[in-house]
Amino acid sequence: SEVVARQRVPPGIWMLVVRVHEVGRQQSRGYFRVFVSSKALECTLWDASLGRQQAYWRPLNAAIQDISGGGIGLISQDPIEEGARVRVHFVLPYGGGLCRATGEVKVVRSLGKDSQRVEPPLGVGIEFQEIPRSSRERLIKAAHRFQAEEQRIKVDRQANTVGALG
Repeated sequence: SEVVARQRVPPGIWMLVVRVHEVGRQQSRGYFRVFVSSKALECTLWDASLGRQQAYWRPLNAAIQDISGGGIGLISQDPIEEGARVRVHFVLPYGGGLCRATGEVKVVRSLGKDSQRVEPPLGVGIEFQEIPRSSRERLIKAAHRFQAEEQRIKVDRQANTVGALG
């Protein structure tokens, strides 16, 4: 966008008039996402490739990348497709307890070539569809605690930097 006019409304307050040139795609999120790296206690994929009668929960080689009240982000070493069902069981940060949920894979992205592996790891976004209310509440509280702790650490670092300079 570009500023096309400036107007002084009441004394001391300026209003900018802008012309929008391009609108980017922005995701609206219902929950705050925190980046937490950890291993899940359970991460399984519903595998019905042998038919409905022989379907089972197959272990998925994946690690948690981020969490939110609405879903989870994984880094998967195994192939996975959008629409797949995944079940996860993991420890919440800052003593939030355990969380178990089942969801649908909504996003799968290649994370680039790793010289150690034939196939690049995948970034996988899962939207929770089956999660007990108490687990979702604990998850949201854990995300807020994590966010508050990260902010406290940032403020402490800034204070220490200013203190060291002064």
